[in-house]
Amino acid sequence: MSRLVIHREVRIELRVDEMACAFAALDHSSQAAFFREVGRMANQLRGGWEQQAALIVNSMHLGNEGATVLRTLGEHFAATERVPA
Repeated sequence: MSRLVIHREVRIELRVDEMACAFAALDHSSQAAFFREVGRMANQLRGGWEQQAALIVNSMHLGNEGATVLRTLGEHFAATERVPA
């Protein structure tokens, strides 16, 4: 019996809110792994991670909610001795 195999490429473009929803649905271990992967890709960013971080923080799209998330994450990170700065 022969089988028919069809290969298709499907392109799905996610909106920012959909990506944020997917991130929020992850457990803490998966969220931490997400940041690890971002860190691994950081050297591929144009201008490097330092410039990207500055652009994010200075973006008008960050808003108070995003600034609160980053500030809180930074405060918790600074409070732990698990991973030195």
